[in-house]
Amino acid sequence: MQSQISTLYDVLEQQKEILQQMVRASEREIEAFKNNDIDALTSAVETLSRLSDEMSRLEEERRQAQRPLESALKLQADASMRELISALPEELRSGLESLYRDMTGLVHDLKESNAICRVLSTRALQFNNALMRAVGAVEGATYEPGGQLKAASKPCTLNKSV
Repeated sequence: MQSQISTLYDVLEQQKEILQQMVRASEREIEAFKNNDIDALTSAVETLSRLSDEMSRLEEERRQAQRPLESALKLQADASMRELISALPEELRSGLESLYRDMTGLVHDLKESNAICRVLSTRALQFNNALMRAVGAVEGATYEPGGQLKAASKPCTLNKSV
């Protein structure tokens, strides 16, 4: 059972490293939003996408590494990490417990960063829509055969007091 736990631990260590990288990339994404830096934003999003793909691959490895332990401990298939750790003998538990706790904290940090990014991107889109309406680029505007822009409705002004 020790070698199976070691294999699972190794996969979880790799997942923890990916989570740390995702948190750092998410922090770069927030900074890019704040600085209105589209190149840095694009880079951060590409990095997050690549890391997400890597995490998916590692998650499958984790499940494969966990299956023999589930059988040995007489747990249901796809048991949660909490259930698996609880079922382990006390002397084999501490390393996995600590690693799982660290990973849970990283996931929490990542969720917070994602929530901030969601707010920032929503505000950016709202600002862009208001700006587009203010300059007359109204949704539904079309070009006439002569090349003139025909607006779907009259342009409005931007409220600068907010």
